[in-house]
Amino acid sequence: MSVPESLLHHGMTLVAWMGFFLVMAGQAEGLPHVSPVPGPLELTPSQAVALALSQSREIWQARERLAAAEAAYEVELARYTPKAFLEFSASRAHQESPLNGGTSLNGTLPPTPLSIETSQGGMSVSSTSFLGRSGWKQETIISEAWGGRLTWGANLVLERVRETETVVPVGTTYRVAPEIGLSYKQPLTPLGIQAEAAPLRIARLNREQARLTYEKAEDTLIAETVGSYLQLLKAVKLQVIAAESLKVSEEQLRVARAQVRLGRLAEIEAMKMDLQYRRDQNSLIEAEVRVRNTQRLLAERIGLAIETPLIPRMTLSHRPLALDRDRLMAHAMQHRLELRDVALAKKVAEVSVATAASPLEPFLTVNGAYRRVGQGGSPSESLTQFRDTPEAQWAVSAVFTIPLTDGGLTPALVTKSRAALRETGFRREAVERQTVREIQEGIAELDGIDRRYQILTQGLEVAEQVFRIDQLRFARGLLSSTDFQRSQLSLFQVRTEQFTVLIDYRLAALRLLRAAGYRMNQALSQLPME
Repeated sequence: MSVPESLLHHGMTLVAWMGFFLVMAGQAEGLPHVSPVPGPLELTPSQAVALALSQSREIWQARERLAAAEAAYEVELARYTPKAFLEFSASRAHQESPLNGGTSLNGTLPPTPLSIETSQGGMSVSSTSFLGRSGWKQETIISEAWGGRLTWGANLVLERVRETETVVPVGTTYRVAPEIGLSYKQPLTPLGIQAEAAPLRIARLNREQARLTYEKAEDTLIAETVGSYLQLLKAVKLQVIAAESLKVSEEQLRVARAQVRLGRLAEIEAMKMDLQYRRDQNSLIEAEVRVRNTQRLLAERIGLAIETPLIPRMTLSHRPLALDRDRLMAHAMQHRLELRDVALAKKVAEVSVATAASPLEPFLTVNGAYRRVGQGGSPSESLTQFRDTPEAQWAVSAVFTIPLTDGGLTPALVTKSRAALRETGFRREAVERQTVREIQEGIAELDGIDRRYQILTQGLEVAEQVFRIDQLRFARGLLSSTDFQRSQLSLFQVRTEQFTVLIDYRLAALRLLRAAGYRMNQALSQLPME
């Protein structure tokens, strides 16, 4: 039983693809391998794009930059997440006081716990203490619109202090003290508000910039891959046309020599046909070289061995796009990557201006703390004291700060930052002008290519009819070789130009859609390529 030729062909292609992916897997794992002899691979445009995206070093680098920017944003967010701690400390102190005195209780607000100082004139006084603290702290931006930064936390202090006069123990005191503290800073100007939230905003903008860079790298790679694919398709088609032209020249040379032998045609006419035949041989060789070169370029772009023979599998038909200038302009102003890039640069420059000006911007700071203390000669007594008659301590303060000068540093930094901000406005204007020009030129180019295709289609019908008639006339000796060669050349020129126009139309359409801010995968869906 014979195997159908199409089934055998697809089976060979599948085997070749499997071999390629096995080799790539071995390279990724660092395994030794023997490079196989590359076999012909049929590729659709989508397959070529998929290979390019999976193998491109530029895409890998852009992806790593995006991952780093996302991690940096997470790091900045982590500043505003709760922090908990547990700490223990032990200390020993010794002093001699020349004054007579007794025992005094000094209270201070967190983080320093209450302390007991004992003095005895002319006596050595020493103490040992053990301190345990656990706590929780959080810093947050109340609102990026207001810029207020709140820092607050809670601690639990457990302390044991043992005191001694010379060598005589005085006693041991135990303390337990929960405490709460907060601090709120409120900038009083718009620039100060922006500067307070600047680190978080910058991290977010850097993440967006990295994502935009990844999108631009992906779009560029897709556009270059599709362009290389279409150039290969064009080279293959021109090779087919050159082969057909050579076949016709070979047949007509055979006819001319037969006519010479019969005395119906002069020897010079056969010599002219022989010259045309050799020209067509040369054209076919040039076409084959172009195919190999474009195959190498596409193979390198999509990550294959450059000697891999690639066969484009794509049927071209002329389907003009419906072009709406206003719709393309509106889409470009909203989605074009270059305009999004400038918009991000402007936001970064605005934050930089605020950050530069913030040292001289006024702000208000409010601090508060509250503490309840229980102490006694034993742990249970300190807990009872805390429950029944605790000692409460609190403090509130407000500080209004107006910076005056820092020697001219801040004004200089603000001037520099404002210049960078104004420069983004000029960049946006330039990109907008470029966008308008590219869309207008693209629409005009597509319209011209479409009209050329219609003319060439009509001309091809005429050229084919003229060639068939001249072919019969030449075979009967009624037409000179020069006139027949002119007819043959016209036919194959029109065929070449018509197919070239089909390729040019798709390339121009992709350029136009990209100028209008369409992602390349969107553009390919609007312009069927399979």
